[in-house]
Amino acid sequence: MNQNLYSFFWLLVGLALGFSVGYVGTTALNQSQEAVQSTASRLPEGHPDISNQVDVEKEVRAAIEFGRQNLDYESQLRVGSFLYMEAQRLEEAKPFFLKAHELRPNEFEPLRQLGNVTFDLSQHKNDPELMKEAAKWYEKALKIKPDDINVRTDYGITFFLRQPPDYRSAIAQYDKSLQINPEHAPTLYNKLRAQIALGEITEALTTFEKLKSASPEQQELIRHAQAELENAKGNKIPTH
Repeated sequence: MNQNLYSFFWLLVGLALGFSVGYVGTTALNQSQEAVQSTASRLPEGHPDISNQVDVEKEVRAAIEFGRQNLDYESQLRVGSFLYMEAQRLEEAKPFFLKAHELRPNEFEPLRQLGNVTFDLSQHKNDPELMKEAAKWYEKALKIKPDDINVRTDYGITFFLRQPPDYRSAIAQYDKSLQINPEHAPTLYNKLRAQIALGEITEALTTFEKLKSASPEQQELIRHAQAELENAKGNKIPTH
């Protein structure tokens, strides 16, 4: 293993403890000092401090090379997760998730990540067809874990964002998520947005009250919801 791959191996060890990511929250890794320190904080105990010497582009190249040389399931999934979550290289990450899925077609994680990365690619490219593809990956993931509330909500969002939008199908998925957890703030917020899009302002106000009651600590989300309601109604909405 050459020096670059050795360095990347330790990054993979750090990531191995947890590489899952949900919608509305992937972590960008760039060449800023803050991002470099974030990467260094995940290195194993005793690993040399690399906060002043990490070359992100070099690590990306090393990651890809590592993935090409190590075709087992765990390596493919970890490389894909590094490229997606840390380096934000969506198109380069996707083939590694595809390979992991090919190796273990009944595993949940590659399907979830394929949904996530395809969802994000759809947003970046403004390509609604990719949103439909993301939905297919989420559907497969939900067959394995039907009670995963984050995947269920993400699946609902694919209906909201596709062209043309299918707000009813989106709400149907949000309602399934809320059966699992009636106080799940992201689901309540996205349901409210779909209700507004349908012109169902009374129903949206009811969802808004549930959001405030269920998640009073989610002030930013509540403010966003309030702003969307005010825009739809044309008047101020009380938050207390």
